Formats: sequence, C-alpha cells, structure tokens
Amino acid sequence: MKISAIICAYNEEETIKNIVTTVSDYFFDEVIVINDGSTDKTDEIVRGLTDLHNLKYISLSENKGKGYAMATGVKNSIGEIITFIDADLSNLTEEHFSQLVTPIFNKEADMVLGQPSETVINYAVNPFKVLTGQRTVLKSDILPILEKIKSSRFGVETLINLYYKANGKKVKYISLNGLKHPTKFQKTSVTDATKQFAAEGHEIAITLFKNYDLIINSIINKLVKKEQKMKTKEIKKEIVADMNEAINLGKDIEQSIAKAAQSATEKAFAGTYYSTEKIKEVAHMVLTAAAEGAEESGSYVKEVTRGALKGVREGINTSIKKTKQTLKETETGVNQWF
Repeated sequence: MKISAIICAYNEEETIKNIVTTVSDYFFDEVIVINDGSTDKTDEIVRGLTDLHNLKYISLSENKGKGYAMATGVKNSIGEIITFIDADLSNLTEEHFSQLVTPIFNKEADMVLGQPSETVINYAVNPFKVLTGQRTVLKSDILPILEKIKSSRFGVETLINLYYKANGKKVKYISLNGLKHPTKFQKTSVTDATKQFAAEGHEIAITLFKNYDLIINSIINKLVKKEQKMKTKEIKKEIVADMNEAINLGKDIEQSIAKAAQSATEKAFAGTYYSTEKIKEVAHMVLTAAAEGAEESGSYVKEVTRGALKGVREGINTSIKKTKQTLKETETGVNQWF
C-alpha cells in the first residue's frame, strides 16, 4: 500500500524546512506540502526544496483554514494510507512515523492519533490529545466526508473524530516520545495566542453543532456495543448450559444401553432367545433420540454429543459381541446337555 504524508503549513518559516526534509528522508511514497496562504517566508523556503524526489507542493493564494488545506492534500494524494504531520514539530524521527503507520498496516486500528510527549500537559491526562495534528487514516475512510473537512477549518480534528465514533471505527492513541510541539503562547504573544484559542474554540463549537447527527450516532453505537456485550455474556451462559446438558445426555444414553445389554444377557442365560438384532434395534432407537436432541441444541452441542455417542456405540458393539458369545456358549451347552 502506498503512503502519503501531508503537511499543512501557515507561517511556519522557522520549522518548515527541517520538517519537510525529515519526512522526505523516510518511507513515504510522497510528501505533500500545502501552504495555506502564508505571509512569511514559508513559500520561498518550500520552493527551495522542490528538488526532493517525493515532494509535491501546493500553494494556496489565501488562507483557507486547516480543514481546507487537509482536504486539498487528500484530493491530490496517491496513497491508500494518509499520515498528517504538523509543520511546527521538533525532534521528529523515523520511529514516530512507524508508530503512526504500523497499526494501520497491521489492521489494529482504523485511525492512529499520536500525541507529542514534550508538551505542557502530560500525555496520560491530556484532554486535548484527541485534537492532535499527528494522525494516520485510510484514505477510503475519509473520502465520504472530504467536503465537510474542506469547510471545517480548525474544527477538522473534531469532525474526523466524530465521524469515526459515529461509524464504530477503532481509534488508537499513542504517545510520540521525544517529539516536541510548541504551544501558541510559545510561538506568539499572549494576546494573539488567546485570540487564536478563542477562534479555534468557536470553530470547534460550530463543527459540533453542524454535526449533531454524528454525535447521536456515536451515542447509539455506544449503547449497541453495551447491549451486544451483555448479549454475549448471556449466550456464553447458554452455551455452557447446553454443553453440560449434552454431556449429561451422553451419560444417560450410556447407562440406558448398559441396562439394555445387561437385560439381554440375563435373558440369554435364562435360556430365552433374545436376538442381537433386537439389541441393535433398541440401541438405534436410543441413539436416534439422542441425535435429535443434539440437533435441537445447536451446532456447538453436536460435537460434544457426537463424541459421547461414539463412545456409546463402541459400548453397544462390545455388548453385542459379548451377548453373541454368551448365546453361542449357551446354545453349545444346551446341545451338549441333550
């Protein structure tokens, strides 16, 4: 499967060169850089890297928002697997790429979210790790919502997360050890950072409002899974009960056959002719009844009962052989007597 790395950048002149060259050095089939209308030297720097063998550069004339940039990258990608990477990271390594991609390859997850460990808030308790820009998805999974992604701006991560939950997709969270991601307060002034946070919060709220249907589907999926889990427990109980019943049924059959064989032997010794065909007939009736009971109990009980019946049949054959021998000996004795 081909893998496309997509880097969306807006005014990232300090880090864009290092990020692009690092990603290009590894196993990605292509590295797509979307310049989202930057006003600094980001465009100039990326154009100076176009000799990289797997780089595809798209420059937007004006700022369209993160969602638009991500959707543009996906539309222009060749990979079946898409890995999104932020443009302002530090200490990015091949191990981080492997962590983001491997679970998708191994079908352990439908989406992988990677949170840089070097952040202000510890990964284990970070409530914002679901909004990370480091994520890997299957292209086929996000194509149905590509137009929504296009208009979601900074609500894009929230939209994707909602969509995956609503469709019961498996999401894996990982910590990208050693990876650094600066906060807005480290990149700009307190005033500007506060304004950006407020704007992003507003866009996330709008995304939630517009996609209330996905929220409802997420809740329904959660309830369905809970119900299925409860049903599974009940089914397991039923299976155990049926298996125990089948085992007991096998024991009952064995005892019935033993009694029938004993009765036939006693009659033979008493001088009463009791044919082996009659014994077979009785045994067949009992086994048929047992087989019908097993059929009604379900396929998982059949194997248990079949094993029990096999043992019983062997017991019948042994009993028949003994009865034949007894009858033969009795007949010989009677002839000698006369």
